[in-house]
Amino acid sequence: YEALLQQLQTSETSSGDSFYIRVNLSIPAGAGGTLAVSCNDVLHVTNTLPAGADDLWHASRVHPQVLSSSEQAARVQRSEILEKCEQGENGFYTLRSVDKIMKKGIHCVLPLGMDCVRRLHRFNIFPIIIFIGQSARSARKL
Repeated sequence: YEALLQQLQTSETSSGDSFYIRVNLSIPAGAGGTLAVSCNDVLHVTNTLPAGADDLWHASRVHPQVLSSSEQAARVQRSEILEKCEQGENGFYTLRSVDKIMKKGIHCVLPLGMDCVRRLHRFNIFPIIIFIGQSARSARKL
């Protein structure tokens, strides 16, 4: 609480608000750069009483399954992202999700390439079974 109070006093933060809401109606974008929202969007509200705008809130749309390009690049650099999922455009297999499942005593079945297996080894995660699909190139070598 004291850290928030200090931020309010030094104007680092304009409000103590920080909560999430799920929108239950659709509202088109209005004048002055207001946000268009659709039913079931999740918003992060950061200020319910901005100065000079009593009828507006400061909020941003939350996309829980989508990483920004910079965050994606940072996670790849830190080896947190193993590989992009084929099912979704912006889905990824992450070390955190694999670790979370392993702590439950469950085995993961992941369609990963050899480079991802090397990343897993760096974090002391050792796959039990590795399935390598046959390609025309690998068939010629056999």
